Amino acid sequence: MIFNRTEKEEKAYLMDIIALLAANIEQMDKAIEDKSKDVMEHKLYLWENLSELDRAEKSAVRQIVTQQVAASESLAEKKKRYRKMIVHVRSKPVPHARQ
Repeated sequence: MIFNRTEKEEKAYLMDIIALLAANIEQMDKAIEDKSKDVMEHKLYLWENLSELDRAEKSAVRQIVTQQVAASESLAEKKKRYRKMIVHVRSKPVPHARQ
C-alpha cells in the first residue's frame, strides 16, 4: 500500500511526523517539570510537617512522591525513544516513491 506517491509528498509526510514527535517531546518536558515541582512540594511538606504527621500520612506522602518519580522516569525514557526516532529518521535518506 502506497500512501505518498511522490518523493515530495513523502518528505512532507516525514516532516509532519517529525513535528509531531517534537511537539510530544515538548509536552513531556512540561509534564516532567510539573511532576518535579510536585515532588519538591510534597517533600517540603513532609519535611516541614514531619513531627505533626502520623504514620499513615507520612506513608501517603512518600507513596505520592514515589509515584511521581516513577512517572517522570517513564516519561524521560519515552522522550529518549522519541528523540532517537527523530535522529534515526533524519539520518536516513527518504526512499523514492514508486511511480
